[in-house]
Amino acid sequence: IGRIISGKASRMIDARGLYIMPGFIDLHTHVDDGMYFPENRACLNYLKQGVTTVIVGQCGSSAWPIFEKAEDLVKRWTEEGIGPNAALLVGHGTVREFVMGMENREPTPEELDRMKELVHEAMEQGAYGLSTGLIYQPGSFAKTDEVMELVKIIAPYGGIYHTHIRDEREKLLDAVREAIEISEKSGAPVHISHFKVMDKPNWGLVKEASAIIEEATARGIKISADQY
Repeated sequence: IGRIISGKASRMIDARGLYIMPGFIDLHTHVDDGMYFPENRACLNYLKQGVTTVIVGQCGSSAWPIFEKAEDLVKRWTEEGIGPNAALLVGHGTVREFVMGMENREPTPEELDRMKELVHEAMEQGAYGLSTGLIYQPGSFAKTDEVMELVKIIAPYGGIYHTHIRDEREKLLDAVREAIEISEKSGAPVHISHFKVMDKPNWGLVKEASAIIEEATARGIKISADQY
């Protein structure tokens, strides 16, 4: 957009008294669940709110590798058309379940290598990062080191680590520190999903968690968060 644009518009919109702005980016959606059905892919509920880009594959759950490859989903949505732009995340929980089932244990070196291969494949095929749901099974079975090894795979691609952190109650601060540690040691930016604390006895912890995030930012860590 420039001050002087050559050419003639086929349609003129009178925007006097209104604001003109880019479309909103919704950093945390599960709209891909509904977009499985072709009749929902226009996502008019999002577009009418001004949301033109959605980030999907959240909380450790993505459509691949169980059902399809990332490139298959991209190809289908491109050919059939969708309403908003969509950025895909590969879900740690989905990858772990594919390789290990729902077993509550650490992966063997071979299993971890296989998970790394699947994350690498997704990034090569157009994924924008990795998501975790460390409060849900099987993500909750994973220790910090396992997650960190997978986040290291996305870092060279400029991928972002989106995390539903391990605890949103009395252990909120530890969970935020874990997310920061993973970002710091992997080199990937981290985004904390639905930043909050639950249960009345824990009210106020978000202020302390915010201070931890601000301190990490001052150290040069790229960290962000969204709220409902």
